[in-house]
Amino acid sequence: MGGRGTGGGMGRGMGRGLGQGAGRGMGAGMGQGGGMVAVVDSAKCVACGACVSSCSAGAISIASVAVIAAAKCVGCGACVEACAPGAISMKSRR
Repeated sequence: MGGRGTGGGMGRGMGRGLGQGAGRGMGAGMGQGGGMVAVVDSAKCVACGACVSSCSAGAISIASVAVIAAAKCVGCGACVEACAPGAISMKSRR
């Protein structure tokens, strides 16, 4: 039984790792003007600012809701992971 517990733990850890990297990997390596861009669903945004501090490109500001400057967005998805209400998603620039 000890072997089964160890294997199960490894499987869960691997799944967790994949989930954590999924949002960041979407635009990784694409750079500014890459294939993906973050967009805000203003109906879900609570203007908490978590996305602003997560954005290394400085592409996000807060007005009454989060505003993403598409020209600055590098498509990394860090803001998607930081947004607790789920108001930010990624979409194709095309």
